[in-house]
Amino acid sequence: MRTLALLILLFCFTSAGQAQVLAGRVTDAETGEPLAGATVFAPAVALGSVTDAEGRYRLAFDRPGAYRIVFSFIGFQSETRTVVLGTAAQTLDLALRPTTYEAPSVTVTAKAQASDLLSTPQAVAVVERDEIIRNRGVSAFEAAEDVAGVRLLRTGPGLAKPMIRGLTSQRVLVVSDGVRQEGQQWGDEHAPEVDAFGMERIEVVKGPASLLYGSDALGGVVHATGPDLFAYEAPLAGSLTLQALSNPRQAATHLEAGGQLDGFAYDGGFTWKRAGSYDTPGGLVPNTGLKEISGAVRLGRAWRRRSWRSCRRWATWGTERRARRGEGR
Repeated sequence: MRTLALLILLFCFTSAGQAQVLAGRVTDAETGEPLAGATVFAPAVALGSVTDAEGRYRLAFDRPGAYRIVFSFIGFQSETRTVVLGTAAQTLDLALRPTTYEAPSVTVTAKAQASDLLSTPQAVAVVERDEIIRNRGVSAFEAAEDVAGVRLLRTGPGLAKPMIRGLTSQRVLVVSDGVRQEGQQWGDEHAPEVDAFGMERIEVVKGPASLLYGSDALGGVVHATGPDLFAYEAPLAGSLTLQALSNPRQAATHLEAGGQLDGFAYDGGFTWKRAGSYDTPGGLVPNTGLKEISGAVRLGRAWRRRSWRSCRRWATWGTERRARRGEGR
């Protein structure tokens, strides 16, 4: 009798120790192709697996029973199935249907450490290159005016200062490629010394940023960045941009050239712009003509497959207000 009880107990432990296996294949419902990297997860026992290159998976459970299995893959609709596992292995194949998934937006800003949007006290807006080209007008920050809470304080066709939530001049800091631009603080007739043709991206930080940028960033920061110096793939490349506006009869030319070879990179740009006075039904607006000349040269060196970079930049910018005889008559 004792021997029989021991045999029954041993049989129970042996049965419980056998793994209950669930295996199968995950494919695309539209094309039938296997989905490599799909997740197969059993929430009740925190057991999961990832499909291989052929879309196959295998889960080994400790005991039989009913389990809820969740199948998920990026870009496809998640599916849930309930299986009842016994002593024998089971096969469960599933086809996932593609779906549209909108991921949360990611904003790249010039900060030392990454931060979550909810923990960031300032609102950050980014103006990309395509929008800058479409809105490239007389002043450098025309595209930034499309950002909510940002306006331009104009004292002429080419003089425009960014204004963030009603604050401007000494309360808004303008940075160009990491260099502070203090010219707009000198008076109403001084605008930020930034070339509109040399900007690739504009970052607008709305709100106090004095801890990072100083006391003159009480209203916010406008950071203009140029193209990547090491983005050139040929030893020599260049472009020529021509611009014309009917009113105020403006003409502009921008020439740039650059290249990269054996870790060394260089580029340079020159801009010439000239505009007449604004023409209105009442006549020409006096003292609204403009002449602007600017240029910049950059040299850089990259080491260890571009892991270390060094760049030096020289730039000059000048503008002149022009008034013609007979204006305003």
